[in-house]
Amino acid sequence: MDFLSPGGETLQELECRAEAFLKDLRGPSVIFTHGILSRVLRARWLGMNVGEMLGLPGGQGVIFHLSQELGHVRLEK
Repeated sequence: MDFLSPGGETLQELECRAEAFLKDLRGPSVIFTHGILSRVLRARWLGMNVGEMLGLPGGQGVIFHLSQELGHVRLEK
């Protein structure tokens, strides 16, 4: 998974950017994104690797609720 679109970033670079974004996130937030970044953010949130990430659901106009309560992370569609 090291495909690179012209002028784009690798999946590894995208994962690093997503990880940094999640670490900086403070408090409730609403995030609008496209499909692959949505999958990467959700995978990082849930502690998944790239292979597991590919199995995450996606789609257009979908809302995902990510939460963390008492040390447990949760994903709802």
